[in-house]
Amino acid sequence: MTRLSIAGAGASLRLVPWCLFLFLLPFERLIMGFRLWLPYNLLGVGAALLLALAPHHAGAQARLQSLAVAFLTMVLSLSYFFSLDPDASMRMLVLVAFHWLTYALASLASLSPGEFENSLKALMWGGACAALAAITAATMGQIGDFDGLERPTLVVAGVQTDPNFFAAGLLIPYAIALFHARKRPWWGLALAVLIGAGVLLPQSRGGAIGLVVVTFASLLMARRWKAALFLGGALPALYLTCSAALGRFDLLSDTSGAGRTQVWQALLAKGLDHWATGIGLGASPRVTWSAAGLFEALEPHSLYLEAFVEAGILGGVALLVVLTTHLWGRQGHPLVGPVRAGLLGLFASAFFLHFLPFKLMWVAWILGSHLTSMRAREATPSEALVKDLDPPVPSYPQR
Repeated sequence: MTRLSIAGAGASLRLVPWCLFLFLLPFERLIMGFRLWLPYNLLGVGAALLLALAPHHAGAQARLQSLAVAFLTMVLSLSYFFSLDPDASMRMLVLVAFHWLTYALASLASLSPGEFENSLKALMWGGACAALAAITAATMGQIGDFDGLERPTLVVAGVQTDPNFFAAGLLIPYAIALFHARKRPWWGLALAVLIGAGVLLPQSRGGAIGLVVVTFASLLMARRWKAALFLGGALPALYLTCSAALGRFDLLSDTSGAGRTQVWQALLAKGLDHWATGIGLGASPRVTWSAAGLFEALEPHSLYLEAFVEAGILGGVALLVVLTTHLWGRQGHPLVGPVRAGLLGLFASAFFLHFLPFKLMWVAWILGSHLTSMRAREATPSEALVKDLDPPVPSYPQR
């Protein structure tokens, strides 16, 4: 029994770096403001290495996911040879190589349902703490206009961070909090409200759309048809009534989406000219800098347009295959719901946000691969030992 307890403690210690990595994920934008991103990334590699020591029970679907991610990585790498900005492509490819290595190592592990649930709880509590930190900073006047921006902007140590990525990073924790609200309504609902407020605080329209998608997906997966129907009717009515007071969330006041439609038109025209090879990963600012009507280098602000324009038609197809395979999880387990709802919200926000080379999307794929390869709960060695020691009770025919 002592040996079994030591083995259990070793398995728990193995998960500590991974859970810490997930806990810190919503803080990534704040950590980068303090110039601490390098040790944070190294922590992720260490967590993946330790997870790779776990037994591997991947099936055909998990192998398909790994092949899809490897194919996408290869297509992104090949775009360097046709890039309009080779230096920018090389910088982005270093990130892609790092995240692909993390994905490859972490996806080798096959976590038990209990271990996977602990990881999701770590991500949920990390999101709650990040949201609380942002709300506290806003209350104390530490979050405000920066360089003339007309919305709350995360500024840490004098360095501006991206509020869109911060909001998107809270979508999966929000989905997990909604899941726990069904079992423990008081603190689960309180965490969901706190994280939801953190998503809305930076006034990211992509994050707000993702928040709505996560909420609807969670209600539908829980078969809360009446609540989903009520929310579907109440939201449009509330939006039309209060649109004048919504600021940046009023889409009628800014039909261009902060210049997104102009960026999309310029990039799409260039992408059609280079539809086979793409313009190179990270080369979009080179195009938008010289486009008509745009006077600064802007990012694509759309994951799907980013993949097609920068990596060509193969990049767009590879991305869709990766998203499809990671949304296709094992049916029947209660953990499928929150993860899938969070992924749907993240992929919906990706219509207006670009994070193909960044960690947020790749960690979402890691969670999807764990969900796929998560084996059914087996009897623990101690339970199996007790079962073997107890001989079957013989049955005698009754007279």
